[in-house]
Amino acid sequence: MPGKNNLRAIRKARGLTQSQLSLYSRVHQPDISRIESDRIKPWPAAMIRLASALGVELSDIFPEIKKND
Repeated sequence: MPGKNNLRAIRKARGLTQSQLSLYSRVHQPDISRIESDRIKPWPAAMIRLASALGVELSDIFPEIKKND
């Protein structure tokens, strides 16, 4: 089962819709919806694209990913 993530909160804090984030990240909008509602776990490329489009670290969106300090 997918883990909890902060994608929705970060996207909304940036003032973006799912459709806008989809355009910026090249991740399909239905997949963004499913990721935000924890119905699917994103594939690695999508995780990187979403973090890049939002200007954050992967671990900011997906807390289960540990930062390498």
